[in-house]
Amino acid sequence: MAKKGFFPLFLSALVVALLAFFLLYFFAPSMSTRFLGVSFSTRKGTDNAMVITAVEDAVDHVKNSPEFTKESLEKFQALLRDADVQAKLKAAAKQGEAILKDAIQTVTEKVK
Repeated sequence: MAKKGFFPLFLSALVVALLAFFLLYFFAPSMSTRFLGVSFSTRKGTDNAMVITAVEDAVDHVKNSPEFTKESLEKFQALLRDADVQAKLKAAAKQGEAILKDAIQTVTEKVK
């Protein structure tokens, strides 16, 4: 068996790590977002990025608003995790930012 040095092993490990990163980044965006914190689908300007930003803004608004209680905040977050609501928000994001904001406003109104 041939004796390998440090640099060939390091380079092969680096290549494997880079290959794994790019496979996750482009072909498994949900896993990439969960494990790496970044993915192809959440880059700036995409529908997913618009939904994520709008939802984060809405949650911050609800947290800082005195008219919402802790229970209504939990209900709001549960509503945002619902698959039907997420699908509606993604469809609204495809139509435009103003329609997305209106859709989030209607979800917020349901919680009040």
